Amino acid sequence: MNQALSQIAAADVPWLWLTARTLGICAWVASSAVVIIGLTMSTRLFGSRVSMRSMTTLHRAAATFTLVFVVGHILSLIPDPYAKLTLLDAFVPGLAPNNTFATALGTIAFLSLIVVSLAGIFRSRFSAKAWKAVHSLAYIVWPLVSIHYIVMGTDAMATWSLAMIGFVSGLLVLLLLRRGFVTPQRAVGRASRRAIRPQAGFDERSAELTVTRVIDETADAKTFVFSVPDSHLGAFRYSPGQFLTLRIPSDVTGSVARCYSLSSSPDTDSDWRVTVKRTPAGYASNWLCDNVRVGTKLQALRPGGTFTPRDGMDELLLFAGGSGITPIMSIIKSALAGQRARVTLVYANRDEASIIFRDELRDLARMHPGQLVIHHWLASVSGIPTGSNVTEALASHRDAEIFVCGPAPFMDLVTSTARNFGWPGAKVHVEEFRSLEGDPFAPRSAAPSANRRGGDGVGVLTRTSVAKVELDGQTHEVDWPQDASLVDAMLDAGLDAPYSCLEGVCATCECKLVKGAVESESATHGDGDRVLGCQVRPTSETVSVRF
Repeated sequence: MNQALSQIAAADVPWLWLTARTLGICAWVASSAVVIIGLTMSTRLFGSRVSMRSMTTLHRAAATFTLVFVVGHILSLIPDPYAKLTLLDAFVPGLAPNNTFATALGTIAFLSLIVVSLAGIFRSRFSAKAWKAVHSLAYIVWPLVSIHYIVMGTDAMATWSLAMIGFVSGLLVLLLLRRGFVTPQRAVGRASRRAIRPQAGFDERSAELTVTRVIDETADAKTFVFSVPDSHLGAFRYSPGQFLTLRIPSDVTGSVARCYSLSSSPDTDSDWRVTVKRTPAGYASNWLCDNVRVGTKLQALRPGGTFTPRDGMDELLLFAGGSGITPIMSIIKSALAGQRARVTLVYANRDEASIIFRDELRDLARMHPGQLVIHHWLASVSGIPTGSNVTEALASHRDAEIFVCGPAPFMDLVTSTARNFGWPGAKVHVEEFRSLEGDPFAPRSAAPSANRRGGDGVGVLTRTSVAKVELDGQTHEVDWPQDASLVDAMLDAGLDAPYSCLEGVCATCECKLVKGAVESESATHGDGDRVLGCQVRPTSETVSVRF
């Protein structure tokens, strides 16, 4: 054995050239893996079977190996007498004496890798738009590396090499076709989520959900994982930060309805999750925590709410208190999955044992250093948060959009401090729930309401306005009686109006008053105001609204 090794060592074997070839092939394989994993993530090919966290880890590991192999490839070529490559040739495209064009493509790919890698290290200093622009350089690496390998690779035309190139290329084509024709879940906007609902007449407002898993988050909080019937998947698409309205059985009233935020994300989860914390003397939360098991079926209204980030929000400053973390968690996961924003979370709790999603938040912070920063505030250690504590957080994030959810005193503290700090009201978003008094699950009657009929049931003359309604990207004109709500007028006209509680609580029917005048029981509203469609009535002859 030793004699054989000695003979090999003594032979005139171009070890540097063999090393460079091997590392070059490894670099091409690793760069192929980067692209394949990236497309798999963007198309959500594996759904919930493989977590986005695991896919992100693989994606970054493949990118790191690509850079390492490329550096090794170059360092092996520089001292190789056959290659005649200098260090300057490796950094300046077009200087290499051999196969100048193909080598230049490899150099450009190498420089692009360096730029993206450095940007990743300093990710926290980039806005979401800037990071997206820099990261786009990664898209040119694989084509350039592939051309470089095919033109210059000694083994490129070997049977095994051609088979490898063909397999990877075919797989990429299939993934690109999937990305082009199968819309990624996170790319579906709020309007599109409504647009893909079943046609009017289909019983889509509510569905019977089945509990598939129950997760103990803390001693007094549980997450319930639901599956949605296939027939209602379109109607139950949602945006991060929205909520479900659940029907809870009651021996006294038959049932009660309660709104619970979705802690799952439409970008990372294929199931629907609500996290519920026991409320002292709260019937619904205690019933859920005591009675719901795997297999339990609960009726739910389709997701609603406007506590959702918009595209273009580059920096999010999130304040959560206790169970207020539930919609915030959905927002965080979506923001990180799409690399859309830098996120800072200030999370207040009584003590460490009360932190909901403690381990998951820690893992997310580790997976996204710089992009996600978490500040835990424990009353057992630092006391109740004060205005000065909130001001300190605000001072470091002057351009951020603020989202607040938690106990009423906590939300009042954050919003009043932000207002005193000079924060624009439009950049402060607050989520709060109140108990519903009526039954939002009751079917709505298509007949005119009593106040639109005479005492004998004969219709009486009612003044009618014209409403121009922009819904799902289309504009409709509907007659709007001045004693009816906008939601009623839209439903009577056959439009799929977004609504849930009809009590002005859930905000599912919130829209922008573009032009005209309307009134509710407590106020009058004009151009540019946000109004609730179930609560307003027209006071001008024409009204334009946008959902």
